[in-house]
Order: sequence, then structure tokens, then C-alpha cells
Amino acid sequence: MINPDSAPAGQEDSGREDTVKGVLDWGRGMLADALGLSFSADLDSRILLQHIMHWDEINLISRTNWRISEHQFCQYRTLIHNRACGQPIAYLTGQKEFWSLPMLVDCRVLIPRPETELLVEQVLALTLELVSEVDSVDILELGTGSGAISLALGSEIGTHLVSASITATDVSADSLNVARRNHEILGQNLLGLKNINWKQSDWFAEIKGKFNVICSNPPYISDGDPHLSMDGVRYEPTLALVSAPNGLACLQHIVSHSVGYLQERGWLVLEHGYDQAQAVQKMMQHAGFKKIESRQDLNANPRITWACLP
Repeated sequence: MINPDSAPAGQEDSGREDTVKGVLDWGRGMLADALGLSFSADLDSRILLQHIMHWDEINLISRTNWRISEHQFCQYRTLIHNRACGQPIAYLTGQKEFWSLPMLVDCRVLIPRPETELLVEQVLALTLELVSEVDSVDILELGTGSGAISLALGSEIGTHLVSASITATDVSADSLNVARRNHEILGQNLLGLKNINWKQSDWFAEIKGKFNVICSNPPYISDGDPHLSMDGVRYEPTLALVSAPNGLACLQHIVSHSVGYLQERGWLVLEHGYDQAQAVQKMMQHAGFKKIESRQDLNANPRITWACLP
């Protein structure tokens, strides 16, 4: 049996088997006690052990009697302890899949969410429509974070052999460093990424020229929203989450200023909170946008809204 020097407070691990099965049972129990989510505890314990062992799921399933070394268990125990404290799985493994692309993530950037893929789908659809009207589609993404949206768009632009360029901005130099690193890694194997340019800018402050499409997943949570204290979320950068005081300030800024940066018949596409679609639609109407539409996410909540500047 492995006898690590210490265990997380309140738990004794010296009686645990040092096989994959035994270690997983221990990790699952730790997380179930701490988080109270049995399904998440099972999944998270498996993901973290796969990360430590550099295995895929098939390896984990087929090697239940594989013996785990003391060093490997100490690494695993640290990750389990941090997860039990609420740190997100993506930060612990340093990676989150988005649009079937592996994105490097850490505490400098927001973790990409599945619902944001709706924004990518809509921007891509508009881009494919615009190619019949313009020689090259110019896209601006505001608040890129890890670069997930722009990199997903770039990967599809390469696949469809569309002539397009993407300017991706963020106010945070740290976030842009993560985005550039993702670009460097993914660009080795994907077409279309060479036409992505990264720029530090506080929304439109450093932007020049006009674009065919402007898109953003800006901060849209109100200050003091209970979601900010939920599992994992409290470890993410507040700058990427909160738009004080009511969650609408950043959305309003983007809508009102985008009219000066869009080409004629250009499109604005925004992600927003589950209860903000009506407010965003009114902002767009007031700014002179037409053809305003919203789309629901998989939970049937209006999640993205887009409109055309005539």
C-alpha cells in the first residue's frame, strides 16, 4: 500500500488500494463528500487520473488493476484536493475542448462554454452568406479570452476555403498570451488560422476600420449574482464575467459603438445571459439595427442575438 505523507484534511488514504480501481474509488469518494455531486465526482475523478497518467478513457477502463506509483498518487491527491475545493477541472488539467479543438486554459482566461459554440455557428453562417457579396469577409471579435471563438472560426474558414480575416481583441495582455499560444499550437495543423490577428484593446479603443461581422461573448453577469459563487466559477477571472451593476453595461457599450465599426449590411452577433435577450434586442433596435433575431441554447434559454446594420 502507498502511504503518502499526508492526506487532505479529514480523510485517511492509507487504507486505499494502490491500483487504478482503488485510486479512483478513493478520488470519487473524496469528491462526492466535498461536492455532493455523485455523477460529477465519478467523471471528475476519472478525468484527473487520465491527466496524471497521460491515458485516454480506453486505457483507464482496460487497466483497472494497474498499480499507481506513490509519485503518481501524490500528484493525483493534489488535484483531487484542489477539485474538492472547487477549482474547475479545466484549470487543473490546463485544457478545455471547444469546437472539437483542444484549448489551453488557465486562471487568466474564462473557460469556454458549450453554448458559445452557437455564436460560432451563427458567425460562420453569416460569413458564408457574405462571401457572395464581398471579396473578403472581415470579422472582429471583442473580448477573445483564450481565443476559442476566433480559432474555431478560423478552422472552419480554412475548411470552407473562404477568404476572410479575423481581428481578435482583449483588454488583458495575459489573456492574449493564452490566445496566441493556442494559435501557435493549433496553427501547426489547421488551415485558415494564418489570417487571425491578435490585438490588445479595451473594446473599440484601439480599433480602426470597419468590419462585415462583429461578434462577442462579453461579461454579462451582474455584480453580486449568486452564480459567481458556484462551483468553479469563483476561480475564473471576474473581468471576463462581471459587467456591473446589472450585467448589461458591456453589451450596451458594444451595441452602441459597433455602428461606427460595421460595414453597410454588416452583422453584430452577441452572446448574453439567459434572461437578457429582450434587453439586447431593444438596445439593437434603438441603435438602428434591423433583422434582429435570437436563438436558444440546449436548455431552451435565449443565448445569442444577432442583427444587421442597414
